[in-house]
Amino acid sequence: MIFLRLLALNLTAQILVPSAAHLFELPGKISLERDAYFIV
Repeated sequence: MIFLRLLALNLTAQILVPSAAHLFELPGKISLERDAYFIV
């Protein structure tokens, strides 16, 4: 049972960490020009 909990926690973290990285990156990208935004 503990294996399933650790597996669920691991898989959840693998999904949420990249999403959070994009979210934290957004404020810095908002101020960029249109062309620079798509390059970054």
